[in-house]
Amino acid sequence: SAKLNAPAILYLKEAIAIAELLGLHDTTKYSDKPLEERHRLRNIYYMLLVAERFTSPEADFSVLLDASLPYEQSSVGDLSQIVKVFALPDKSFFTKRFNRNSVKIIPGIQDELCKISIGENSSEIQKVNVLLSKSWMQLLVWNHYNERQYPNHLQNDCFSTNYPIQIARDFLATTQRVPFYAFETNGPCVTKKLLTVAESLSDAINEDNF
Repeated sequence: SAKLNAPAILYLKEAIAIAELLGLHDTTKYSDKPLEERHRLRNIYYMLLVAERFTSPEADFSVLLDASLPYEQSSVGDLSQIVKVFALPDKSFFTKRFNRNSVKIIPGIQDELCKISIGENSSEIQKVNVLLSKSWMQLLVWNHYNERQYPNHLQNDCFSTNYPIQIARDFLATTQRVPFYAFETNGPCVTKKLLTVAESLSDAINEDNF
């Protein structure tokens, strides 16, 4: 649990603070750097952004980093696809500053998440990372903004109680032939993401039964 791992949270916050002090969020800081260094620094910045946004819901701390940098295709497997997953909801989603007026952008976020796919040469491990992260984010958004929270106000399939069922089916269909080691190799984050999928599915089914 992120809440119980205080040293890890502290180190993450320190790394984020150092990144901000170095100006890694500022596009003007990259103009005079060689191409390889720009690419490396962007990778570092976005890996911190992913870690911060993955950890913040459970650890309950404020999100600081914006997806402000133009992101080039990464040479590190499917990192660019993972970045898209975590960058699509903007910072206001993670800081819980969304409101009824903000809800209108949710269908667009879900549509863009649906478009994220894996590369032809992706390993099984990368496939699990991208597809599970995508499903996790789709259901994290749904958990905050669905027809239970806003009854009679949300006229879109992505708000309905059927949506988690469809997400779970899609995930199972795309990973049914993936070997178990690919899940294990992705580490303990897999458990947290799968639990979010399972809980959202349970909530949706229970809601339909009442």
